[in-house]
Amino acid sequence: MNEKELFHAIVDYSSLEINEKDKAHHFFSSVENNDPWFALRKAIIHNHLSILVDHFRSPIQTQHEVEQIQLLTDADYNYERGSSYPDLESRFHRLLPSYSQSQTFFHKRTLLFSSGMAAISTALNFGGHSLIPARKKKLLIFGTYFETKMLIRSLGSSFFPYFCNSWQEFSSQLALDFYDVAYIEPLAWNHKIVKFDESNLQQMLSSLNLKNLRILIFDTTLSGVSEFDTLKLFKNANTNLNCLIFTISSMIKTNQFGLEFTNAGIMHLFAQKRTFYLSTFEKIIEHLQKLRSTTDQSLSSLSMSILTEPFLSEPVLVSSYTNLIKTSNALFYSIFTESLKESFCTVETSLDPRPELTAPFSLISLKDSEYSKYQALLKKVFLLVKANGLCVDPGTSFGFQKTRIDLIRYNIENDVNYLRVSPGAFVSDHKQLVEIIQEKIGGNT
Repeated sequence: MNEKELFHAIVDYSSLEINEKDKAHHFFSSVENNDPWFALRKAIIHNHLSILVDHFRSPIQTQHEVEQIQLLTDADYNYERGSSYPDLESRFHRLLPSYSQSQTFFHKRTLLFSSGMAAISTALNFGGHSLIPARKKKLLIFGTYFETKMLIRSLGSSFFPYFCNSWQEFSSQLALDFYDVAYIEPLAWNHKIVKFDESNLQQMLSSLNLKNLRILIFDTTLSGVSEFDTLKLFKNANTNLNCLIFTISSMIKTNQFGLEFTNAGIMHLFAQKRTFYLSTFEKIIEHLQKLRSTTDQSLSSLSMSILTEPFLSEPVLVSSYTNLIKTSNALFYSIFTESLKESFCTVETSLDPRPELTAPFSLISLKDSEYSKYQALLKKVFLLVKANGLCVDPGTSFGFQKTRIDLIRYNIENDVNYLRVSPGAFVSDHKQLVEIIQEKIGGNT
């Protein structure tokens, strides 16, 4: 699906009125409008805001008001922070990949949160205080996202965390059956991009008798909401495996087509039917919902309203956009490495036949790692980007239609820095940008 096809499909799927859809379709071919996606974003947000502005966050409890809120947000609440939105969550349950969708031996449920970090925080809080007897839990981690590390360290009273530097180390530790909770980023990054060993984990889950492991958490933000097929890992899982499985992802990245409507996070929860009664599973869901509510990690009314947009939970569209991002990055990386003639820098990414293990961005490290060198380089690069009229923006995050470049200060003490290039979904030619970056890295000013 190319940019034009995807744009018009999203407009057709949207909740805009017919006349608004006609206008939105015109955005794409309008000479006056040089950014149709941003115009579409404004139209959709304005549409939801214009309706919600008439309603309080703690709605007046008349039948008409309650019905209006349910119609607008797929939710039922008398106080926004305590909102419940199972119908909305059922829509996003459709984003589960095919194998996980088809499995009948697991209880499955999808929950939505105010952000990906909110979902991770809730899962860890649950693991630290709710499921396992009251003692400090042993937490094994294969993951490098800095905010997750900060979160885990802030939960010091709940966990003894063990951070692994490699998958081999994680695998060796997991085999000890010493840990209560395991946390995995299948695709992880700091100043390098690393990935888990899928076949190794699958083999361990089937052959090892992991009696102590009670919770297994996957953060699949880099993999993509609709790409990581969790239950494939449990095809032949040991019958004694008695753990809850959380798959969590930030939804602001590839799930929203670069439109950044909401910071929402998604959690898919799985439990084997042979070890968890349905009543037990439902109690766990209730507990997670209470945690979400009391810690103010529910969706806002605006997020609930916008997430009712049908295109945001349409698997084909979401997967198509995710793959466009990853294909664009693979192309950028290929051009960069093929044309790199000097050893002034290195470039890192993850390319894999499996889409869920293909990275959405590339990391460039200079031989001279001083932060000031990166700042000077970035300034020169953007002067030339502007002069050449390239679709490249300075900014963080990834998953946009245009390419973004940001400077990451990974370790201030040791002066470890890098550039993150997040190629845009619809950028098909990276050659000129690569030439500019390499020219400026080489010092040919």
